[in-house]
Amino acid sequence: MEFDSNNSPFISFQSTHPNFIITPPRFSDGETSIAAMNHPAVYMNLNGPPFPYTQQNWEEWFQIIDKESNAALAEWKETQSANGKEGERKWMSAAPVSTIREVDVQTGEERFVGNISIRRRGFLTVKDLEERYVNLSSSFF
Repeated sequence: MEFDSNNSPFISFQSTHPNFIITPPRFSDGETSIAAMNHPAVYMNLNGPPFPYTQQNWEEWFQIIDKESNAALAEWKETQSANGKEGERKWMSAAPVSTIREVDVQTGEERFVGNISIRRRGFLTVKDLEERYVNLSSSFF
């Protein structure tokens, strides 16, 4: 994970896809997200978000994903300072970055493309509740 000039984390794919990065969510992604969530190709294939998807829905969802991203970043920083070896992989409960952006390599302008959520979830099909949620604190990353 790298950090930009605003100390915001991102993951780049310089060797294979230099024009794509993954960043934390941004409130400014709302307009594009709302449009996508209201497109039949999207909402007809989802099982959770409301339809029609409104500005209020985005604002409520953004509060959740922004909080998760900030908590994951704090967790990452804590593992780095505790370990003293930056860059060494540690297990985490979530990734601090989830938004895919295309970067114009000439201007540096970033365009919201979509989201990818990487986080540990309970195994809802496991009947025993203790087993279902047992190792959530030792996830990945």
